[in-house]
Amino acid sequence: MSATVWCSLRSAARSAPCARPGWAISTRARWPGASSPRRRARAAAVLRAAIPTEAAPFVAAGPNGSALAFLPAIADGGATAAAFAVLAAHPGDWSGAESAALAAARAHGLGTAPALPASTSFVAVDRSGQAVACAVTMGNLFGTGRTAGDTGILLGASPRWMPAPLLAAGIATRPRGHRFLAAAGGAGQQAAPVAAAAMLAEALRPGGPPPAPGGVPNPARANVVACPRGLPGATGSCSWTTDPRGAGYAAGSP
Repeated sequence: MSATVWCSLRSAARSAPCARPGWAISTRARWPGASSPRRRARAAAVLRAAIPTEAAPFVAAGPNGSALAFLPAIADGGATAAAFAVLAAHPGDWSGAESAALAAARAHGLGTAPALPASTSFVAVDRSGQAVACAVTMGNLFGTGRTAGDTGILLGASPRWMPAPLLAAGIATRPRGHRFLAAAGGAGQQAAPVAAAAMLAEALRPGGPPPAPGGVPNPARANVVACPRGLPGATGSCSWTTDPRGAGYAAGSP
């Protein structure tokens, strides 16, 4: 069994464990098979070793005094930050954003396969401004396509045999006052970084409408929560949206 999860977290409380602009946490495991006692013992050792790994996010300055926390290079190779830089300066430049994203990823040894593994994302925010944006993958579309016996658990594809996906998620904050502004996650194989970057760029555009995931070209899909006036405090300014082309779900309480 194999799974990879990367999350960027942010806390509004200065004394909280995640009080920096973000932390990135990864968990992954490789299941070597369990058809013999020796393999079962080896599998148990692998699972015991599959503990979360914490790494500092890639942090960049955003527009109007904001700060952006993206997943570290091991997850997206700086692709989401590169796409954001293009879309913040040139809204709607989808080809330019994707080219910049793939160039950044390939510089880190990612995004080199003709077809990248599938992924998905989710974001969550509470009233105090604590937020999480996650990108997850099974290493391929529906993993291996097989279940573990009669458990109903779908087995993930081994990262040993599949290319690494581009996992895209980010959180925007206003450092002064420790306020949350937006969180986004993207999916869509090579278009995942563009999806997340577009939502963050739209969320941080002064006076603009709420971010609209459906406007990002296929195969991109995105989820986003945006609070232009910031959290904690201005809950009435918040909007939350999932991509209408997917099967996601968005819910919240103002």
